[in-house]
Amino acid sequence: MRQFSFSADGNRVLAVTATSAVVVNLYDPTSPQETFWHRGTINDAQFSPDGSMVVTASADKTARIWNAARPAMAPLPVAPQQGCTSAAFADGGSTILVASDQDLLTYDSDSLIDSNLEHFEGKLTSLTTDSTGKKVLVGFEDGHLETPFHQRVSDEVNSYAPVFSHDGKYFATIGGFREKLLVTMRENEQFCVWETKTRARLTRPDSIAPVAPFTSIRALAFGSSPSELLTALSSGEVLPWTILPNGAVQAGTPVLRHPSDLRTITVSNDGLRLAFAGYDGTLAIRSLGGDKSEVPLAANSARIICLAFDRKTRLLAAGYADGSLVIYGVLSGNAILRLACPAEVLRVEF
Repeated sequence: MRQFSFSADGNRVLAVTATSAVVVNLYDPTSPQETFWHRGTINDAQFSPDGSMVVTASADKTARIWNAARPAMAPLPVAPQQGCTSAAFADGGSTILVASDQDLLTYDSDSLIDSNLEHFEGKLTSLTTDSTGKKVLVGFEDGHLETPFHQRVSDEVNSYAPVFSHDGKYFATIGGFREKLLVTMRENEQFCVWETKTRARLTRPDSIAPVAPFTSIRALAFGSSPSELLTALSSGEVLPWTILPNGAVQAGTPVLRHPSDLRTITVSNDGLRLAFAGYDGTLAIRSLGGDKSEVPLAANSARIICLAFDRKTRLLAAGYADGSLVIYGVLSGNAILRLACPAEVLRVEF
């Protein structure tokens, strides 16, 4: 399995495997599964914000838009020299973006007319949008990020995994500073927060040194407020940070001290629950309220790569290195759906 993504209501999952993409209803597994096909490997597939359409990008040099309720297909009028590496809905679903080699193509989702083409110097590898589909980041092969219209965000950033705040106004990256206060400081020992609209960097270079020496940041997650950021550390701690108006960052008391290195974390939209996965195979949901209660989940033996809550904090999705996707009930901790495929799950979203 190459990729999973979820509809906005959290009721359906879009699973990509080689040359096909399948829509599965999580609450009615007996309902017909819609399957969309390409002649070549599918590199990306995403729901529209309202869940009515699916866009796919393939190595067969085509991108297609589909009706998510039935297998009706309309090919986008693209003729790239290379395969299509990524596709996404933007502007609340009214626009479709397709990345192909060094080009970013823009289409009207109703007429499918090509309204714009942007050519970049580097090769495009990914498109990331916030939950509303209004904010877009373009990831490049050399690791830097830009927004459409060539507004460069960062030269030194892990562009495969920018994390948006729940309202989409900000995003955070591991790394992001060209300046280095300490010669020995590595890229994964610092983080940076940006304003999505202006691409302005909110955190100051002189405020970096967020973790102890030889301790790496494994993952980032915003809390309920855009000024609250949590860092999962290789020491096993989850450390909260407050981003002050002057760009400085202030560390809080760890909300979690796990005995082993952490792999990844995610925070619910209301900021009340933290899900975490450790190198020791632990998978659990911790309350960030007063009781700090913890619900253990039955994890697979394979390495967990990604986690995501649905918007109403009813479900938690976990993607594994062996291709498994498991959906858990947040309150019960029970697995309610398991999908197993032969390749690792790199990203999961609701």
